[in-house]
Amino acid sequence: YYLQDCLDDGSRVINYNSWCGDGCYSKRCDCGTHAVDEMWWTVYPDEDGESSCAKCTCTAGSNGNYADCETDWDADADTCGSEVVTQQCHEDWSDVTSESTTYAVGNLSTTECSGQCGWDIYYDDEDEVSNVWWGCNSDLTCEAFVGENTCVYYDEQVQYTDCFGVEKTEILKGFWSCCSDADNCNHVDIDTTACTERSDYGDIVKELYECLYADNSFFFFHECDEDNVDEITCSGLENYFVPTLRCYCTAYGSLYNTLTSDGAKAELKEELSYLGEELSKWNDVFGCSIVASCDLEGGGVFVETGGR
Repeated sequence: YYLQDCLDDGSRVINYNSWCGDGCYSKRCDCGTHAVDEMWWTVYPDEDGESSCAKCTCTAGSNGNYADCETDWDADADTCGSEVVTQQCHEDWSDVTSESTTYAVGNLSTTECSGQCGWDIYYDDEDEVSNVWWGCNSDLTCEAFVGENTCVYYDEQVQYTDCFGVEKTEILKGFWSCCSDADNCNHVDIDTTACTERSDYGDIVKELYECLYADNSFFFFHECDEDNVDEITCSGLENYFVPTLRCYCTAYGSLYNTLTSDGAKAELKEELSYLGEELSKWNDVFGCSIVASCDLEGGGVFVETGGR
């Protein structure tokens, strides 16, 4: 997933974090001939043998410089890197240990963005800020909810009973911003008191999580220890994947037709198609015929065909 730029040259694979052993997700390609902060495009074969396109930036790691690559789902081998309008965005990550309303931007490190710049604030299960991130923001987030040169937030909770019968509360809270009016437009100290609540954003996220928990989807797969069952069956796989696909289809269907850019629509489709691709792999392994699809253009109509 992270080795797009050196799939054909294993000698370029490095462990870019000195503190992280081979068990971590720390394998990356080195930068080759590229210097730190330099950006380039690369074409690589995906798992289906098709040509995909990724944008890479040479980034300094604690154990060496590495290629930080992100797939451009709108491009193929012929259009990779062409006619792409980019801007410089500030990139930083700050660990936070206590609740605050202001967060100071760090050193000026830049990355090349084909979309908008932005910053995000993430919360943990204790409803405390865990970290703040500055960098490129997604077309989907910016177009669907945030808007240019603004910041928004939602603050929701979902109560549910887990597979062991324990009552729990899931904190659904976050802040997001987007901007594209100038290079490094997101190199700013953050004041969350200036952000606007988007209850419609929160409603969609809350509806999604309520659906996931109500259907006991694979959100609970690791908690319930179902991966230790003696035999994997087609019925078990159906119960594992299909409820989650159905929940995401409904939530994303309410968004799709509100989007105008091809990039945002492609991002939404890609997030949903990942789950379907995982199901397809298991079908192939165990000889199942579980087929599920989602008509996003039709407003999120979920269809399950085939059999167990």
